[in-house]
Amino acid sequence: MFTITKEAIQALLEWSGQDKVMIRFRIMTPCCNQRKYDLTLTDTITAQDAIFTYDTVQVIYHPSDLPYLQDTMIDYSDGGFFIRHPHPLVQPF
Repeated sequence: MFTITKEAIQALLEWSGQDKVMIRFRIMTPCCNQRKYDLTLTDTITAQDAIFTYDTVQVIYHPSDLPYLQDTMIDYSDGGFFIRHPHPLVQPF
C-alpha cells in the first residue's frame, strides 16, 4: 500500500481549511508509454473507487492504479508535495 506523511496530512488540512480532506491519488497516462502521478482534492467518490484512510485524510484511488501506487509515499516539504517512489513509472525500452 502507499503512505502519507504527517507533514503532508497537516499541509492538506491547512491548505483546504477543513477538518477532514479527501484527495484523489491516481496515475495519468498523457501519451503512449508516459505515466505520471496526479494528486487532487476531491469531494466525489465513484462506485469503482477504493478508499484508504490516514488519520483525517481519505485517499481515493482506482484499484487498477494500485500496482503503480504500491510503496509510494505522499510527502510535504519545502512548500510542496512530493510523491516518493522507489520504482520508476516507465521502464526503458
